[in-house]
Amino acid sequence: MAGTIMWSPLPEFDDSDCASTDIDQYTPLSQVNMMWTYKKGDKVLAMRHTDPEVFRAGLLTLLKDRDRLRPEHFEYFYEDLMGDKADAPRAREIFGLLDQKKKGFVSMEEIKDMDVSVLKNVARHLDSPHGPVKDHDHSHDEL
Repeated sequence: MAGTIMWSPLPEFDDSDCASTDIDQYTPLSQVNMMWTYKKGDKVLAMRHTDPEVFRAGLLTLLKDRDRLRPEHFEYFYEDLMGDKADAPRAREIFGLLDQKKKGFVSMEEIKDMDVSVLKNVARHLDSPHGPVKDHDHSHDEL
């Protein structure tokens, strides 16, 4: 079995503990927060730009001083993200993936507590792969 760790940049870098951190000290991966993307049975993992935690931070920023995210707020976010490809019915459909209880809004607390798998699912709908994608008409049993 092999694994690859892809480093994801954060929107803001917090260097407040850099001066006091011993960078030569060994830190096992078991003590590092990781976002695993493997799903049982997947032979090939999709490569996407959107990191679910960066997406969560974007949603929280979108809320500003509101305590609820509504579909019409999400439409602005969607239009900004998608540019010319934006389409309001699609934005509401994707918002429905966030609004799992079908209340017509998502609270700030729900966004903060939202399972990463929900955010990854929404990100898959928003983001295209960042590399060339071929349709494989044959299987690779050696994988």
